[in-house]
Amino acid sequence: MNYSYSALSKTHNFELYWSNKNLDFGYLGISKNGSTNFKSHFNLSVEYPLNNVKHETIYACIRNPEERLISSILETTLRAHKNEEQLPSRNVPVDNKIYESILNFNIKDPKIFFIQFLDSIEKFGFYDAHFEPQFHFLFNKNGSERFNFKIFLLYQMSEKIDLLSREYNLKTQSKKIYHSRKKRKVKFNLFKQQLKINNLEDIDFKRLSNFHILEKEHPFNIGLDLNFHSKFLIIDKDVLENKLINYYKNKLLPLKGSEFLNQFLVSHYSQDLYLYNSLKHLDTNNMTLLKEIM
Repeated sequence: MNYSYSALSKTHNFELYWSNKNLDFGYLGISKNGSTNFKSHFNLSVEYPLNNVKHETIYACIRNPEERLISSILETTLRAHKNEEQLPSRNVPVDNKIYESILNFNIKDPKIFFIQFLDSIEKFGFYDAHFEPQFHFLFNKNGSERFNFKIFLLYQMSEKIDLLSREYNLKTQSKKIYHSRKKRKVKFNLFKQQLKINNLEDIDFKRLSNFHILEKEHPFNIGLDLNFHSKFLIIDKDVLENKLINYYKNKLLPLKGSEFLNQFLVSHYSQDLYLYNSLKHLDTNNMTLLKEIM
């Protein structure tokens, strides 16, 4: 299996891993693979360079490539913005041509939307770490492993957290299911769910929390029936998240297993599929070293 590649997205630092000064293990954050949850359970808040590793063991989590790609679509569409335009809550800067492509997504038709999203990857490459192949996080561009990570599958994360908690005599225990999306309880903020405005300079964002900003041209405006005519919409993050969860479950997930998606996965994520399927067939009670499945 060839693990070499030519380019990386600019929205993630692939040369770092995370740890805690009181623990003797680290964790490699792979986007859309439960990294935030794992790090928060063990308070892994210190960054370390992978070219100067300080820990003998670094864990990493692998996710079903199909599920990961589907889960990235709405998040990338929400967070993307033009390189030169800084918008609060939007943290995926992309080139103008990429953003023009995103603005043309037809979210009213989930299959067309999905195909347009895949076409944008085909045309522009992996422009966001949320759908960057997982093996790019594990391997250098020349195909050598960044580290001999100890890896497990996402659906095993809860049990692995509990296992490590017992091993290190920690009180932390995982109660969360990491491969699902649940509706969020809405917390009303100053603008009571949403505010339609034409000038962002009129807003003191230091007084606001838990919000997203969308411009009128954003595909969520029509696609999610927001239908605002002002230049911008500031919307409660949980209100919008609940709309996205409904769309994800009712519109995108039914496309899982589609022929067009299977073909794309085989052509663009073959290494990820190999890693995932290799792990599935190994003893799930133990974590596996990367070199054992290469």
